[in-house]
Amino acid sequence: MIRRFITLVLTAAGLLVAQQQERVVGAVKVVTASDRELTIQTDAGKAVAAHIADNCRLMRVEPGEKDLSKAAPMELSGITAGDRVIARGTMAEEKLTVTTLVVMSKSSLAEKNAKEQAEWRARGVRGVVKSVNAAGGELLISTGTNGSAKEWTISVPATAVLRRYANGSIKFADAQVAPIGDIEAGDQIRVLGTKDEAASKIAAEQVVSGSFRTMGGEVISVKAESGEMTMKDVQTKKPVVIHLTAETNIRRMPNFGGGGGGMMRPGGMNGGGPGAPGGGMPAGGGRGPSGPGGPGGPGGPMGGRTPDLGQMFDRLPASTLADVKPGDAVIVSVAKAGGNAAPNAISLVAGVDFLLRASAAQVNQALGNWSTEMSMPGQ
Repeated sequence: MIRRFITLVLTAAGLLVAQQQERVVGAVKVVTASDRELTIQTDAGKAVAAHIADNCRLMRVEPGEKDLSKAAPMELSGITAGDRVIARGTMAEEKLTVTTLVVMSKSSLAEKNAKEQAEWRARGVRGVVKSVNAAGGELLISTGTNGSAKEWTISVPATAVLRRYANGSIKFADAQVAPIGDIEAGDQIRVLGTKDEAASKIAAEQVVSGSFRTMGGEVISVKAESGEMTMKDVQTKKPVVIHLTAETNIRRMPNFGGGGGGMMRPGGMNGGGPGAPGGGMPAGGGRGPSGPGGPGGPGGPMGGRTPDLGQMFDRLPASTLADVKPGDAVIVSVAKAGGNAAPNAISLVAGVDFLLRASAAQVNQALGNWSTEMSMPGQ
């Protein structure tokens, strides 16, 4: 009798476990409305097959809503690939039978992200933390380099939202709420708030920061299948393994000829003046070929001054891992990695041949000028 009772209890427990609700969050990859089938790509990269139950509760919400109080009913036919979803249901034979589906449309998300990114560009700054006064709620940061360098005093009120990038990631979506005490001198930072240009002050509304490292050197080998790149660090002279992912932002310095493979001078790339090939992107506001640092000018090829790659990065041509070859001179920004794992590359610029010919002081300045392109909302 006791044995039979135990068997019944275990059987009931097994049924309860089997019927437990599961939650899947991600983006719709494939939708077949006629068969009531979805494939959901989770944020972790897993593809989940889902069947929409006949009695499923389908709701659409606008991005930014914190609850379902403003959710509106919708039809399955209104779901398209790229929509964000939260699906609840039971999992059996590797398929989720969905009983509740909350949808944010791809177009609404894109519109929201575009507005947020425009606001960050208009009202935000990015740079490097110089000092932190946690008790006083104040930061001192430096933006730009050379002639465009500027220091800002950031006041951080209790109402400001502070986030910190997760180790190995510069995705805004991965950033987690963290106190001001977690911010350290040398961190990369983005600040959104009300600017007082004359006083060089910003009243922060949002702050996102992270610890990153910048390295430069010559590529020794590239394993495209695994995304591993080995380079000889120009500072330590030792080989370093770096992991490049699909999210690594890769750019290449153009070689316009006659300039030594992407060598740059204060007047712009290869010394071109504004409007000339390679011009229009001055490093520190230097003059063209006839000015200081031009051919034959004081300071030699680099004029005693290194290019501001941080400011130039967005304007450089996009490239891919397939274009990175042994012998390339690169500057790469990496995120912290756990344990002995190879760090993930965030940004990489190739073709910076001047780095291999520069003095130790110029190398230090070039790497110090680099500012990691941390993502904004929606990136």
